[in-house]
Amino acid sequence: MKKEDKDKTKKSKEIGLKDSIYVIARTLKIGWKIDKLNYSSRFFFSTIEVVGTIIATYVGSRVLGELITSVNQGSATSLLYQLAIAEGFILLAVNMSAALSTLSDRIMFIKWDKWFTLELNRARSELDTDFFEDRNNQKLLNKIDRKGVWAVEAVSNNTVYLYYNLLKMILILGSVLVLGPIIIILIIVSSIPRIYAEIKRSKLEWGIWATKGDEYHTHQKTIGLFRDQKNLIEIKLYGLKNRLLYGVAAKNIDKFGQTQVAASKSTLGAESVAHLAYEGTFLAVTLYLLKRAVEGAITIANFSFYAGVLNQFSSSMRNLSSIISRSSESILYTKDVYSILDVNATIVSPTDAIKLNKAEIPTIEFKDVSFAYRSNPDEKILENLNLTIKPGEHLALVGENGAGKTTIIKLLLRLYDVTEGQILVNGINIKELDLDSYWRQIGVLFQDFNRYPFDIKTNIELGRVTKTPTKKEIDRAVELSNLGPILNKLPKGINTILDNSFEEGVEPSGGQWQRVALARAFYRNSNILILDEPTAAVDANAEYEIFNNIFTHYGDKTALIISHRFSTVKRAQRIVVLDKGRIIEEGSHKDLMNNSKLYAGMFTKQAEGYKD
Repeated sequence: MKKEDKDKTKKSKEIGLKDSIYVIARTLKIGWKIDKLNYSSRFFFSTIEVVGTIIATYVGSRVLGELITSVNQGSATSLLYQLAIAEGFILLAVNMSAALSTLSDRIMFIKWDKWFTLELNRARSELDTDFFEDRNNQKLLNKIDRKGVWAVEAVSNNTVYLYYNLLKMILILGSVLVLGPIIIILIIVSSIPRIYAEIKRSKLEWGIWATKGDEYHTHQKTIGLFRDQKNLIEIKLYGLKNRLLYGVAAKNIDKFGQTQVAASKSTLGAESVAHLAYEGTFLAVTLYLLKRAVEGAITIANFSFYAGVLNQFSSSMRNLSSIISRSSESILYTKDVYSILDVNATIVSPTDAIKLNKAEIPTIEFKDVSFAYRSNPDEKILENLNLTIKPGEHLALVGENGAGKTTIIKLLLRLYDVTEGQILVNGINIKELDLDSYWRQIGVLFQDFNRYPFDIKTNIELGRVTKTPTKKEIDRAVELSNLGPILNKLPKGINTILDNSFEEGVEPSGGQWQRVALARAFYRNSNILILDEPTAAVDANAEYEIFNNIFTHYGDKTALIISHRFSTVKRAQRIVVLDKGRIIEEGSHKDLMNNSKLYAGMFTKQAEGYKD
């Protein structure tokens, strides 16, 4: 890793004590909220386990002392069997506590997984659309997807383990205080370099995401291509398997992994010295205890106790180093999770938002609108655009790819805010509207519509979840989308599940899926219907029927259509022709054909293509 990259990583990605405390405290608060009983019981049973273990070690050392006395005098002492039985019961309590703690741990694991899945996806759904276009945000989400749930659960678990091992170490140090403060100080001081070295390695490995995250991102994106059946067809036909898997995915994950390994190796020397100092100190303490025992300064029973608890201290020290090391990494990931949960969307309803009258079809006006995506602010997709959509008007947007058609739709839906100018709805700036009341006015079908793995009826009902559906409304949506002929061929009709991974489920064609999505848009029964290439996957006859239904049954409502098929477009009341983000023509099909400009040229070329 280059020096400047290391400096950048160290500066921007290390997490301080204050942030660590914040993340741990927030995680504890969430865990308590998720399940008070199981979360608190883990600390309770851990306390019993720690105290019981030390008491059992002490009682065990007394058993050894009594055994030595019994052997020397040729008969058992009065305490030998009593202490042995007591040790057995104490160990039983320790093991039962460990088992109950593990059970609570498993329960909390399930509940943490549920919390993370619901909360992260809730937060995702509330993020601004352009949040996902920022490369750093994409890398951040990649990290969270990869280790997010592990990280939050790890912070929760490590807090319990940290408590367990710290409590044990404190009690042990108190138990051996009789040996003198110098030994206690030596043990504590020798532990510090070991903890520091492991924390440093963990931070360095994690910080690689800041400089090498693109390699993992490329790996993930490439592997993602193999999860889609449609992608696999082209991969198979073009012979792309080896190129994508081994030429791209494998190479990038290897580079990413090699960088992490190199980071780990770079701290190996410091870690080795730290381990040597720590283990050397404990060897010296053990030799000192042996000398005291040989000299008769301490009994064999006391030596057994001190050696036993110090061995446990050493084990807890190793655990503590590992926990702090892991916690450093998991805290960094968890901080990222919380950063996503805490993102405040900018496209939201204002506190004094204006609600639209549901019964009134609104007038929409684009006034001197310019727009550029945040990822490329210097390239304007729309420039000084003025467009008014009247209530009940059937309007078509046409133009070459990249002309700005879909961008107009996204701005109208307020998925983005304009860069310049304003969009007015009934004369009100769209930014002043209550978004829910506004979105309820609109039914939309994008080219990349959602395919829900439910039955057809449910797929349709999702168009308006706030209303209990009636058969009449569902039948109307089926009729308008020309879905009826498809339902008649399916084994369970409208109750057929659209996913062949389910028993009795089917995998519809693209055209069948599109009609289901259209039915969902029609079922919404909104005042404004927006269709972006709504019949791209259906045949010409079905397209004619669908648009005939739109123009016939949506005569009193606004329809905004984007389509490359001019046989559809020409039936609109007004056609708006876009070129490089500007309106260059508008009017009826007849008017535009008489103009003999861009629209007439595109229409003529397409018509000639059909003749050929």
